[in-house]
Amino acid sequence: MKLHRFIANVALRAGTIVIPEPELAHQLRDVLRLQPGDEIILGDGRGNEAICRVVSYEQDSVRLTVNEVTENTLEPYVDVYLYLSVLKKENLELVAQKATEVGVKVIIPVISARTVKFDVRSESMVRIVREAAEQSGRALVPTFHEPMELSTALEHAKGNDLNIFFDPGGALFDIHATIPKTAQRIGVFIGPEGGWESGEVELARQHGCIITSLGKLILRAETAAVVAAYLAAQGQSQ
Repeated sequence: MKLHRFIANVALRAGTIVIPEPELAHQLRDVLRLQPGDEIILGDGRGNEAICRVVSYEQDSVRLTVNEVTENTLEPYVDVYLYLSVLKKENLELVAQKATEVGVKVIIPVISARTVKFDVRSESMVRIVREAAEQSGRALVPTFHEPMELSTALEHAKGNDLNIFFDPGGALFDIHATIPKTAQRIGVFIGPEGGWESGEVELARQHGCIITSLGKLILRAETAAVVAAYLAAQGQSQ
């Protein structure tokens, strides 16, 4: 039987541990109806995981017996920072979920000239990202930042080894030519539903971004975000 997988802020060690997380206790006890003796896979969000057995529940916590702690080696070699123009609620949620599944490490909502939505329910987005990380078997839960202006995002991106700014007017993206094997932290910029303004593309160029395109077809922003994030995350293994 497939074991349910969870990630909690806990120090994993062999033996019995108590996890004071009401949401996890609720999920195990009331949603999945797991009984003492049932097993789950629990990760610590720092690369370790273990098969654990439910011992008992308190109102807001769960007691587990931890078997051997092992290392989760499924994380991509490349750290992808996704700078995503704020999209409509359902599209932003979709990108957060799928970007997590393909290996993005950090998601940064960006306010651009053509952004049509400015409020982001960060609490909801953090929950979506965590659930996607658990479902996909990841060792880490991606960080979801508060929104920032494009100019601020470009300054933030100076800490990356490489920044790729996707725009239909750029040259066709070539994964081999664009991503060097030495790049371990890659920024990926995706525009809003209406696309980047020309001044924003020029600003990105001035900040050293590579301006490139995913192809001749015009992709929806959420489609472009997931495709670009996946290609960047896989760049080291191509």
